[in-house]
Amino acid sequence: MDDKQAVSPIISMVLLIGIVLVVTTVILSWATPILQRSQSEANYGSALGYFNALDSSFEDVVNMGEGASRTVDVSVGAGNIYMSESMNETWVVSYGLNENLRIRFSDLDGEDDTFKINSTKTETVNITIYWPNDDDLGEPKYVYKGPISTTPTSVDANRPLTGTVYIRVNTTGASQGTLAELWLFDITPISYELPSAFGTYYIKSVNGGLITQATGEKYVTDAPLITETENSILMYMIQTRVKENSLSGGGPGHYSFALKNMNMGIRNNISADVYNLTLQIYDKQGDKWDKAWYSYFESNFGFEKEEGGLLYNNGDKIKLKLVQCNIDVNMKSK
Repeated sequence: MDDKQAVSPIISMVLLIGIVLVVTTVILSWATPILQRSQSEANYGSALGYFNALDSSFEDVVNMGEGASRTVDVSVGAGNIYMSESMNETWVVSYGLNENLRIRFSDLDGEDDTFKINSTKTETVNITIYWPNDDDLGEPKYVYKGPISTTPTSVDANRPLTGTVYIRVNTTGASQGTLAELWLFDITPISYELPSAFGTYYIKSVNGGLITQATGEKYVTDAPLITETENSILMYMIQTRVKENSLSGGGPGHYSFALKNMNMGIRNNISADVYNLTLQIYDKQGDKWDKAWYSYFESNFGFEKEEGGLLYNNGDKIKLKLVQCNIDVNMKSK
């Protein structure tokens, strides 16, 4: 056997090993992202199941009334779960009590002490603001007396428009009739966040509903506690409050959430007809969650998009029942 014949099997073996290594590398480079994505989807799907149970518990304590409580366990295999005011959503409900006059409110995102107001015709008004605390409406803060018109007027509340805020617009004179009312509710969500190579997965439990992001798009996957019947609408505003000594966040692990309905109350005169019911949602995180909510309300209720918010039923007369619920949330690691 000459030297060339002796070397040939070695070369063949080296080539075979090289081919195997190349094929293995190609398979791994193709399969690894699929496996990683499958694992992320599994973690997200598992967390979503727990959040559905959490959302059902919120509905239970609301439906059972003041003093009701529920405990629900949530497990996350990866990612983070937390309650943070940095992800607050501000829900603003306003409506008129005079069918011949439309009053609009804007710039109520809580970033400063001011908001804007305008109307379909010039009217001299008194504007009074309250910061309610549970069942106590609080002392009125007389803020503005003067004309409003089609051009937005800036009103300084001299205090941040955060937490729970009630604004009433009255006519001037002896009668002091109410023209419009506004209720603002800051809502702290319970959030799940899972970073991955394919984007960040999110689940947010907010106002008795679930809103999620799994593939870059945001969707409402479980409805908030809002129901609609002929010529009437019932809206619950559920404000979650982080209980003292509660965890604010954590990573993978097992958690227990204790929910307690501290108080709830009707925030409007349910016997009165209201006009131009308007819903505005501001997302403190600034990540377009409000757009997903707007799309949901347009598709599932009689809301129509307009500049700065949503108008219900094109401004038609309806009956409104607006209920505020304050629920303490205690999050503990198990």
